[in-house]
This record gives sequence, structure tokens and C-alpha cells, in this order.
Amino acid sequence: MAIEEKFEVVPYDVATLTRFLSKLSGAPEHVVETKLHLGYFGDYFEKLGAKTIVVEHDYIDRDFLEDFAAYYVRCFRPYSKLCSRLHFFRFEFDAESLHQLLGGSEERIQTKQLKDNYLGFVVVKPLPKTIIGRTCLATYPEEGRRRYPTKRRYDAHLFGIPLTIETVAFQEQDTVVAACATSALWSIFQCTARLFGHSIPSPFEITKAASEPANVDTRIFPNPGLTTIQMAEATRKLPLEPYLVGAEDPALLRATLYAYLHAKIPAMLLVRLVGLLQDQCTEKGYHSVAVTGFSLGEPAPIPDPRTGMLLRAGRIDKLYVHDDQVGPFAKMEFDTGNAPAFLTTSWGHQWPEYEKVNAAPTSVLFPIYHKIRIPFTVIHDILSEFDHLIEQLRSLGLVTLTQRLEWDVYLTDVNEFKAEVARGTMPLSADVRRKILIQAMPRFLWRVTGWDGGSLILDMVFDGTDIEQGSFLVRVNHSDPAFSAVIHSLAQDATFQDQMKRRPYWQILQWFLI
Repeated sequence: MAIEEKFEVVPYDVATLTRFLSKLSGAPEHVVETKLHLGYFGDYFEKLGAKTIVVEHDYIDRDFLEDFAAYYVRCFRPYSKLCSRLHFFRFEFDAESLHQLLGGSEERIQTKQLKDNYLGFVVVKPLPKTIIGRTCLATYPEEGRRRYPTKRRYDAHLFGIPLTIETVAFQEQDTVVAACATSALWSIFQCTARLFGHSIPSPFEITKAASEPANVDTRIFPNPGLTTIQMAEATRKLPLEPYLVGAEDPALLRATLYAYLHAKIPAMLLVRLVGLLQDQCTEKGYHSVAVTGFSLGEPAPIPDPRTGMLLRAGRIDKLYVHDDQVGPFAKMEFDTGNAPAFLTTSWGHQWPEYEKVNAAPTSVLFPIYHKIRIPFTVIHDILSEFDHLIEQLRSLGLVTLTQRLEWDVYLTDVNEFKAEVARGTMPLSADVRRKILIQAMPRFLWRVTGWDGGSLILDMVFDGTDIEQGSFLVRVNHSDPAFSAVIHSLAQDATFQDQMKRRPYWQILQWFLI
């Protein structure tokens, strides 16, 4: 193949993207035009400012090659093992400019330009319909509210030119070796592999691992979808531990997702898709997405409707998910006026007969390291009771807080915690700072900070690796002397001690006696 046939350089627009997705995959153009991905990518690339596409032919993608060897190679029809890859850039250049650069001349474009303006890539699979393979695209700017804590670095070498992108890989389910749950797990394992040091299985390997031990009543391939038990089994094979919690409560869903996403652990969110038309709700089926980020867009936290507790997670107004039928970092907004289907989706074009298509969350699954033993619910319940105690003191005028404390609760690790202490971002005396930095601590920690407006009142650290019946509070730092004095006096009061010793927050009060 001549060098001119190895790649093409074309200006970006949606029509050109449609044409190349069809041409490279072999899928008819009318099929490509009906995919939700096309509309999503069109909007996404417009907002990212894409100007140029470099089309890389004859690309070998490891994940598709694994699926090809396990399934497609045995088909009577001769499917190709070779994919194509589309690279997107935020500035204009042509094929001749790239030819000159590859020849050693940076007269027209420079390598640094390509690196600085790289928006990522989309692998195009040679299949009739499910054509979107491994996709790594830049995220929207954070702008003070967006958070993508699960992002990791991906390297893409374009004819010897090293390009990098910070993102989470995405791909479409092919309905043969992968269903929506498999694709979501694949994206999730991209993150946990870097975090916990396991290999990244291909979609075929995930489906096979999930289905081998289960008593399924149908064939594994083509795969119709995974049950919750199968998702958990695929997680254990890595090996990680599946932590499954209910997701029907919007407040608890916000808080739980925030707590684990902060630790770079993504989540599998299981939902029911619901078509909404006036007062009518129509079930459209079950779906799974990978939650990879969130937006803190609410000006103030939404109080927990049961306890009134204020969590920083209560500021979340949107989730960013890898929806294999839509695209990476697709937006799901909290729409609590339509409970229980309180999350919006991008599925409206799929069923235009409805005013909108929302999602009713049923459960959420986190793949966690086996030494993370204290679940979020335990920390949440301790904090809920302690917050109620502080509110009682505040209502009696015994503590001089300007407002109810806002709590920031999340999982972290010892290195991240001590690095923050070392940077001096916490209001600590030199002596306390030294003590924390040299103190032996467990690898995984639950961090709980209480804020009165912009003032840090309490900073508590819990051992995430302990057992629930133990006293797993590692330390408490309190920066408000007046507040600390009231809690110290209360903890010393013999009248209340017997009662408080039975409460889960007693281990917190004990710190004020030290």
C-alpha cells in the first residue's frame, strides 16, 4: 500500500464524519445516520472545537482483535480483523502538511501543535451496525463544576508521533460478544486497572467470565445481557469485590456516587428506561451505564429529605456516564419532578413519540479493592446521627455556627491525604501537621470534613480497612476552639455519657476528650 493510502486528512464536519463511519465500517450510510452516537458526536465535537480528522487505515485494535479471534473469525462471512482509527484535532491542516512533518520538516505544522490540539480518537470496527470501537476523547472543560475524577492517561501513537489524552475509554456494545452491561464494565475496568493493578479484559473475556459459573437458561454468545449476579461475578474474576447498593433514593445515590468517584472508582448504574408522555409512564426496558463523573452545579446542597443533613454531594445536578448507545460522558440530569424516573437520558430520538425518556435507577455496583471493608453506608449513618446532635446544640444556642454544617464525605488513600497535609492547604499547627505526616495510617481512608460556610470546623479520618464493630476513627482535627469546647464539655457530662456510648458517634466524641 502506498503511503498516500495509509492515511487521509480531511476537514471535520458531521457529514464527513458520517461518510467515513460508513465507508470504513461497511455499514450503509442510512444505518449510521440513525445511530444516537452520530448526533451525540456531532454536538460533542462542535463544543470541543474539532477542525481536522486524520483517518488512519489498517489499524489493529487489541480489544476487537480478541473479540475477532474468539468469535468473528469463525463466521462464514469473512469479517476483517483490521479496524480504522479517526483522530480529531482542534486546528486546520492538510495531508501535505502531515506528509512533510513525517518527512522531518516542521515548516507547515509542528509536532507540538498536534500534541497541544489533540482531541482523541474513535476506532471504527468493520461490522454491519455496531461500528463504534474503542473511543478516547477529551472531556469538556471542568469550569469549576464538572468533575471527571476517573480519568486516566491514554497514549495514541500516530505514525511515530506520541499523542496523549486524559479520559476514560468507551465503546459501543456489539450485541454479540457484549451487551450494554459488558461495555459499561469494560469502561469501568479501564479505570480500576490503573487504580488497583489488574489487567483489562476484552468484552469477550468479560462476558465469558460473567457467564461461566452462572446457571443461565440461554446461550452465552450472542449475548442478550448480563444479570446483576453475572456482573458481580465478572468483577470478582479480576479480582475485585462488587459492592451493590440500592439507587431508588436520589439523595443517597448522589452521596454514594460522590464518595466513591472521588476515589477514582467508577460505578455501574442499573436503570429502567421510562417513556414519559403527560401523566403516562411506559416501561421501555433495562439498561446499564458506567458513571464516570458529575457536575456540582447546584448553588447549595439539596438537604436529605429524611434527615435534613447537608452533604456536598447534594450539590450534584448532573451525572456523566458512558452510555454505550449514546457516547462517552453523556449527561444525565436529576429531574426529581418525575420520581421514580428522576434521571434524564439522551434516548429521546430513539422514541420520539414521548415527551422525554427518563431513567429510573434501581441499583448501583462499585468494583472495589478487597481491603476496602467499611462501606459508605456505615460512615453515612454515623455522620447522620452526629449531624443531628450538632443541630440540636445549634438550635439551643450552645454552638455558634452561622448555619447547618455542610459535610464533604469521600473515600481516599493515605498518600493523597498526607500529600494534602504536606501542601499546607489544611488549617493545622506545625506540631499537628508533623504528627499527621509521620503517623502510620491504613492505605484506604474515609475523609469527612464539616464546613460552616467557608470555614472548616471539623476534619475526621476513618480507617476504611477496619471491621464495622471496631473503633475505626483514625483522628479528628478541630479548628474552631469554641465549638470544640462545647463538644468536649458534652462528652464529659456523666448524665449523657451512658446514652451517648450507645450511639455510633461516640468514637467521635472520645477524640474531644484527648
